Amino acid sequence: MKEKIDPVFLYEITSVAIQGLLYPFGAKDRELESVGPGRSRPVILIHGYGANRGCLYPLRWYLRARGFDRVFGFNFGSAQSIEEIAELLGKFVEEIRKCCDVGKQTVDLVAHSLGGLVARVYLQELGGARRVDRCITLATPHYGTYSSYWTPTALGRQMRPESDFMARLNRPDKRAPGVRFTSLWADRDLMVLPRENAIYREGEDIPINGIGHAGLLLHPQTLRHVLERLRSGQDIPSTRIERTAQLAIGVLSKTRSLLRTKKTPDATQE
Repeated sequence: MKEKIDPVFLYEITSVAIQGLLYPFGAKDRELESVGPGRSRPVILIHGYGANRGCLYPLRWYLRARGFDRVFGFNFGSAQSIEEIAELLGKFVEEIRKCCDVGKQTVDLVAHSLGGLVARVYLQELGGARRVDRCITLATPHYGTYSSYWTPTALGRQMRPESDFMARLNRPDKRAPGVRFTSLWADRDLMVLPRENAIYREGEDIPINGIGHAGLLLHPQTLRHVLERLRSGQDIPSTRIERTAQLAIGVLSKTRSLLRTKKTPDATQE
């Protein structure tokens, strides 16, 4: 008798394959062009270890379809430390602010895995809290991960739970005042160990059940939660895609209602 394949494993492998296919498209940085004021706060997406901005393309496309007209992916290349990447992020944020002509307006950050630690260094140690309204982390090892012992690199050593970096980043006096934090974490994550270390205790946390580290990026619940929190506090007009989808859903709902009415026997008839 054949054993059934674990659907979580299948979803994770499929997610890794999709992100692998997108990798070549995210390897090359594009020159930023002036886009001016838009309908939404600028959103900057930060990838994780061993990846590039290509793995966040599905989230970017989803946000664009839902009315976010200024969504940018940040690549950090072959930087050797989280602090070095955070400095690069700071420069990128300033470039985005300039090309979007934001003035005093803030930006939002959405970061996967290692990218969440980069975002926190920028916010807590480099003055980024003045520039950012909301930071959403996805499967970020906020308090370290024992899986990093399998990664004998400088970045891997920083992500170990007992590292000096983790002790410094999570000191009680290290905060990012004014920034709203949300941490989404996967209950079947094999990269953040223990999994609860993906919960940042200074903000809200949202578990996504039955999903792994890579699958979290493509899960419908993840997309919905990110969208809802990025929309908080700003009114974004619906896009043509949204209006078409809402019309289609309305037509389907009406059709199903009519079909139910026809199938229901008339109680007045003998």
